[in-house]
Amino acid sequence: MLLLCNAWHESPVARVGKWKIETLEWRYTYWPTFCQGVAFIMTMNFVVAATRVVHRVPRLWLDDVSLYLCFLPRDAMQSAVMPH
Repeated sequence: MLLLCNAWHESPVARVGKWKIETLEWRYTYWPTFCQGVAFIMTMNFVVAATRVVHRVPRLWLDDVSLYLCFLPRDAMQSAVMPH
């Protein structure tokens, strides 16, 4: 599986401005590592794997983050992403 992109690490979540996310949408201060940008290069098996897990990913209107959330480890998804 291969994904080439511009990866952002520990990017702060915007709470004001055009790209703001309300605390109810994402309660954390930082995003998990995600691929930012208008272009991604990925293999077909990456796409297939994403379609298998996308139903477990919180829906965010920021597609950059949403795509990458598909590949967080399952324990991270349960403890850090899914609401408690």
